[in-house]
Amino acid sequence: MKRRIDGKKTLRAFAALLLAALCLLAASCGVAAPSGMFAPEENEGKYVEGVEHAIFAVPEDYTVTMSSNTLAALRGQSVFSLQCRHSDYYYTDAEGKPNLDKNFEELRAQLISLYGDFTAKLDRTAEVAGQKALAARYSLEISGEKFDYAQYFFYEADRQFYLFTYSSPAGTLDEELLSKVLSSVSLDKEHYTAPDGMKAVENATVEKISFDRYEIYIPDDWILDTTAGQICMRVPSSRTFATVMFHEIDCGGSLKDYTDAYAEKFAAGVDLGSVQPLEKYILASVYRMMKEYKDFRIVTDAEKTDSPQELSRSDFLTLKDDYLMARTTGEKVEFNYIEYTATLANFNKHSSGGLFSTGGDDSEPEELPYRIRQYFTYKGDKIYLITYIAKTKADSGTDAFPVYESDALKVVDNFVLR
Repeated sequence: MKRRIDGKKTLRAFAALLLAALCLLAASCGVAAPSGMFAPEENEGKYVEGVEHAIFAVPEDYTVTMSSNTLAALRGQSVFSLQCRHSDYYYTDAEGKPNLDKNFEELRAQLISLYGDFTAKLDRTAEVAGQKALAARYSLEISGEKFDYAQYFFYEADRQFYLFTYSSPAGTLDEELLSKVLSSVSLDKEHYTAPDGMKAVENATVEKISFDRYEIYIPDDWILDTTAGQICMRVPSSRTFATVMFHEIDCGGSLKDYTDAYAEKFAAGVDLGSVQPLEKYILASVYRMMKEYKDFRIVTDAEKTDSPQELSRSDFLTLKDDYLMARTTGEKVEFNYIEYTATLANFNKHSSGGLFSTGGDDSEPEELPYRIRQYFTYKGDKIYLITYIAKTKADSGTDAFPVYESDALKVVDNFVLR
């Protein structure tokens, strides 16, 4: 049952749309998945495309994960990954040779849309797996934390484009380890032997990751994908976009300090009133989005979702009791949520593209209307955010949001905090 939330209550966690935190896959710790759903670790060996014969090695203490087109290994917030970027990204120059720079420029445009402009240092003399590579070094601020990136773009002969990435919190990127892992990348899995003291990262070797903080499940007919650096599940269709994304955000020991800093950064000079920490966080986020997202409209009545309304600086606070909703699940997890619409770039521009994909040419990105609902809760100093997003008009001419809403609610209602 949908209901309005008392503005005096502490609002459970909220984060701005798609500020991708480096999250690990959650597991069910041996508990049977709900009917019609599966736990992430049950995805072993499924849906991998383009990395079947690719392989690399990492130290034994890294944890291996796998998504639809990415092999990854992580330790804390440090991540190594090898991604297959599908044929849409196969750009060539006038001589028909692979154009690595164009691939990087497209990725850079996507990242700028999400995180702001940044300067990258490029090296065109690099080599990965015996292939000529373009190396890029840069830093990004994601969810208030800075990360350093070392990325290598390369092709397998004239057939497939790959992106190898090493990311780590600013100042912690291990150059010696990077060199060792990079030298282990191979496109000849059949004859591969991992270096001493390291283990292979390859198709169908995903490990079971056990967290004692939460459980999350995916609808049976949906595909698990961690390409974006977070748990993401999507409908298995190339014509209809509907997806659910999950973030766990570590507030660094103090929820109040984290939300105070967030409000100061994104709603500086705005008097949010005497509110609880997470209410301050959600209001600052709404204020940020209404300034940054094109055609941002908030749903102010849960029973009238076809009439989102525009917010102004003066009414985004006075209307907060109308657009802050609540849902208590069968697992007694209290979620608060908001729902809104915005015009965003076409998710389906490329099969492995992102929210702000620029497309495969020099034209402006195609923009489409999306409806987004974000559920948020917290425990201790951890924020948990589940985002459901879908096109408001699918290619068939129908609204995709209500079509897959029940599946999205399954994810929310079966989420467990331990």
